[in-house]
Parts: sequence; C-alpha cells; structure tokens
Amino acid sequence: DDTLMSVDIRHVAIGRTGLFFADPAKDGGAFRGVETHFDPKGENLVIHGQGGTFHQAKFPEARITSFKAFYEKPNLRVDEAHLALGDRGQIDVIGGFRFEGAPSLDLRFAFARCPIASFLPTGDKLTGAFNGDTHLEKSGDKGAEIKASGAPQMNDDVAQNSRGIET
Repeated sequence: DDTLMSVDIRHVAIGRTGLFFADPAKDGGAFRGVETHFDPKGENLVIHGQGGTFHQAKFPEARITSFKAFYEKPNLRVDEAHLALGDRGQIDVIGGFRFEGAPSLDLRFAFARCPIASFLPTGDKLTGAFNGDTHLEKSGDKGAEIKASGAPQMNDDVAQNSRGIET
C-alpha cells in the first residue's frame, strides 16, 4: 500500500443538517436544523436523528422528534419517524422510497390529535383535531400519480367552520 493516509469512518454526527429536495415551494420539501447521525453498515448507511423541522410542499411544517432510516442504494427505508404538529399533534411514519430507475414511494402515516386547520387553506377557520391512518403509494410507472388512502376521523374536539357552524 503506497498511500500515506487511510481513513476509516465509523460514525459521522452533524449537529444541524439541512437537506432540500425538488423545489420546496412547489413539489419538494426540506429538512432543516436536524441533528443527524450516520453509521456505515457495509456499503449501506444507518441514519438516525432528532430535532429540527420537516416541511413538504402544500403541507404544514412539523417538528422532528426522532427518526431512524436505512439507506441501501437506491432505496431509503424509513424504519420509524416521529413528528410533532401543533401543541399536541403527533405523526408516526414508516415506509420507503426508491430514488433511481423508476422512482417510487410507499409510506404509512399514523396521525394523533393533529390540528385540522394546519392542513387547510389559510382562509378556512375549521378548528379541531383528527386521528387516523393514511397510506401513500406511488409506483415506479412513468407518469404514475401518488395514491392516498385512509380514514381520518375528528376526535372529541368541537369543529367550527368559518361561518360558525359546528360540524
């Protein structure tokens, strides 16, 4: 071996990670200020972290409580992700993404006590919170749309729309 130096990294910690994908204002998103840890596992990568925020275009920004993922090129498997929304809302996420060839996604969300107003246009004054499970899928087929299924349910909070009518 003729090299003067050899580097073998077993753990990388980044105190404030920023990751942006696509156009965050239109159809992409961003992770900001996330404490992230990367651990190699052979040719793959175990990623875990906490703190900071996650925002996907057209959805409310959420605080990151914690997450754990596994990257095996070209796939990212989300083993667990826990997000906070509003004062009491929680969102748990599992699933995965495929980034190359025929990009796809398969994600499951569990919502608990999430403020409904966060997901509505700013002019609508519906209040209350919801619970429920949602499944998002996008096949790798060219031009495939994201399919969403689930059954969110209002919890025990009272909901009012902008006309003051209880629902």
